[in-house]
Amino acid sequence: MTESKSLMILEDKRYLAEDLVDRLSEYTIIGPFATGEEALIAAEEHLPTVGIFDIELKGVLSGIDVAEKLNENATVPIIYLTKIQDDQAIYDRIAAANFPVFFVSKPVSNNELKINLNNAFKALSEQQVEKVDSVGKPVVDVLHDRVLLRHNTGVHSVGMDDLIYVESDGDTTRVFCRGEEYPIVVGTHLKDFLDQLAALSNNVLRVNRFNAVNILKIVRIKDDLKSLSSRKILYLKDTEETLVLSQKYKRELLARFKMI
Repeated sequence: MTESKSLMILEDKRYLAEDLVDRLSEYTIIGPFATGEEALIAAEEHLPTVGIFDIELKGVLSGIDVAEKLNENATVPIIYLTKIQDDQAIYDRIAAANFPVFFVSKPVSNNELKINLNNAFKALSEQQVEKVDSVGKPVVDVLHDRVLLRHNTGVHSVGMDDLIYVESDGDTTRVFCRGEEYPIVVGTHLKDFLDQLAALSNNVLRVNRFNAVNILKIVRIKDDLKSLSSRKILYLKDTEETLVLSQKYKRELLARFKMI
């Protein structure tokens, strides 16, 4: 049993909860719990390393409610188990989280669960290193003109000037760069990727639910005549692909340009 790593399981379907306990038997398990209220009471005595939460639960509290409560005074990465698709309100709330978030769709694949669990531990470890640096440890002078992207074939060094746009691909992010025939796939959720990238550049902005773009690559912004809404189409340098600029992100992006 991995004593130093504890997992809180929050799942209101008993057979699914018991299955998760069996799969994750090498860890210290807190729960499983069927309601958010039970989970929060238990967390007062034993704060988990990582939470594995269903979003929709019986009772007043949702899995998101519990996750936000746990992260008020600590950092607890959350792996959400969900069947919910295209629910913008839930997506927006999760995307605004200030703690690491990962997703595993139901029915739960063992491989997908383990990959996201490893990513959760990694995210927590990286945050702990950042906290140590902020309290007096000498900080390395990090390069701001390029970033190292961990890919399954190795590590890619990408200049910020070469980054064109990024795209959410479930629990991973695809990075499209000048000079690369294929995107670089990074095992990080889009929001977490953009949060980390913000330390190097403030020029990569979200333009819709699935995409962010290096605004220095935008060469034309055109109204989408096929849409009834006021969304626009972005034409980019170094690629023939176009991206949709949705109403939600239009103001923030256009504010970065001087209009003449």
